[in-house]
Amino acid sequence: MLLNCHVPVDLNSFTLRYGVLVKKIPGLTDEQNREVAQAYIQQAQEAFYEDVEIWDNKVRIDNPLLCDGDGPVYQLRKWYDQFYTDVADLKDELKERKVFKTESAEAV
Repeated sequence: MLLNCHVPVDLNSFTLRYGVLVKKIPGLTDEQNREVAQAYIQQAQEAFYEDVEIWDNKVRIDNPLLCDGDGPVYQLRKWYDQFYTDVADLKDELKERKVFKTESAEAV
């Protein structure tokens, strides 16, 4: 189980805290279970940072190329349209690109 918590620090930043709950695997020692849990935590953290890299470079494509296996992406995109704001309606300071940096790759 993975729990993410975004804790606001000020109007422009937040601290991301996360916790991972991993069931013990029957038949393994406590040390082996700890190793499995640590490996899972490490992999979850790496996957999160990969997501951040994608978010930093993500742009909307109005007519994406899709394959048969992509499923009902267009229906989902139509549903999401209700949450988009027209860029022309935004205040200038909200149109600026924001960059977020992590302070540590390790838990503190």
